[in-house]
Amino acid sequence: MTGTVPAVRCLLATDVGGTKTLVALAETHENRPHIVHERVYASQQYPGLELVLRDFLSDPQVAPRADAIAAVCCSVAGPVEGEAATLTNLAWRLSAASIAGAFGFGKVRLINDFEAAGLGIASLTAEDLATLQTGTP
Repeated sequence: MTGTVPAVRCLLATDVGGTKTLVALAETHENRPHIVHERVYASQQYPGLELVLRDFLSDPQVAPRADAIAAVCCSVAGPVEGEAATLTNLAWRLSAASIAGAFGFGKVRLINDFEAAGLGIASLTAEDLATLQTGTP
């Protein structure tokens, strides 16, 4: 071992909807993402996701980590066909290739927001769950 600190991989995630867009940057530790910065944007105030991402990436808490972004996942409120999506309640058209090209990201994936929620279930732990109403199985 050389004593050098390994580079931290970062992940960028968005949850894009007609009302708001949540953007989060996470660092991976022990193969699990840990959010280091997140911000909520009013979607209607932007003409597209690229300007939201430009604003987020220019934040002083994010900018030093921008080069470490290894992958991007954009969860969108609308149908995803191939590598493109059109939002249901917002006049935005998204393209994985366009986002990757605009920022130099290697991996960009677009997924439907319901798919994203379903994929997250496997990552929940007992501490993440709360009983709303007890019942008899």
